[in-house]
Amino acid sequence: MKLLLTLLVFLHPLFPGVVAGESQSRKLPADLQVDLIFPHANETYAPTQWFPVIFGVTNLEAVWPLYLYVDIEIFSMAWRINDTGSSSWQDVAPRINRALLQQTFKTDTPGRHFSHTPLVNMTNGTTDQFAIRWALVLRPRCFDNNSTVDERGWSNGPAGGGNRVVRFDTAPGAESPDIEAALSDCREPDEENSVAVRVTDVKNPSGLLDADGRQQMCPVFQTGIETDGCAYKQFARELAANVSTKMLGEMGCEDGVWQDITAPCPKKESIASSRRLKTGIQRALLALVLTTYLA
Repeated sequence: MKLLLTLLVFLHPLFPGVVAGESQSRKLPADLQVDLIFPHANETYAPTQWFPVIFGVTNLEAVWPLYLYVDIEIFSMAWRINDTGSSSWQDVAPRINRALLQQTFKTDTPGRHFSHTPLVNMTNGTTDQFAIRWALVLRPRCFDNNSTVDERGWSNGPAGGGNRVVRFDTAPGAESPDIEAALSDCREPDEENSVAVRVTDVKNPSGLLDADGRQQMCPVFQTGIETDGCAYKQFARELAANVSTKMLGEMGCEDGVWQDITAPCPKKESIASSRRLKTGIQRALLALVLTTYLA
């Protein structure tokens, strides 16, 4: 499975380390929400050349700087269960992690809404079922009024372990993906597609370092917070337009409707190439004329 990691953001930058005064930029307490906002569970969509999977993070600006980790895995059920189809349909892992956040917010700070959009290559896709496994992970975790540090952290995965799973299908003739409509319909969120925590503090315990020897931030937070099913409605049109631009760019198309494009657009000959070809033809003709004249 080919994968392009693109970031469509309503946001802003990251400062690689913990510096004095960082905590003053946070607006705590604040509810941090993570959603799988597209596709919807158990829906069937018409196959497209590239298919967007959209994760949203709300209120990142209020808790920033804070490194969260969203474990994401996307795979074809036909490939996983029956070992059918191209070997490229193996599972991929377009995670949101510290490195991604550092790169994204290198020169800006986050806005209220941030979206992360892996594009899954379905060029040869027909009828199939896909699974998206994901989980928000906050590690390490600290607590109020004591020095306890839980280095294992917390995840919104099922109590028995693992990640949340959302499945969707593709089939020729099915409904075309409509991102604006999906974000505007304010579906009731559930634990498989949405999670929120209330961050009340971020500590920097002395000696708490990551594997690279960097100081770790240790959030204090409450779980079981109600999520907002309409968190992205006001950005639906803008996000859909951004996705369309990215999709057409990945397909190599200057215009058109990405949902209707099933194969890469042919590369247009550049002006420079046209000029070189024209010059080459002219020189060849001149050589032919001279050869004929001198013969």
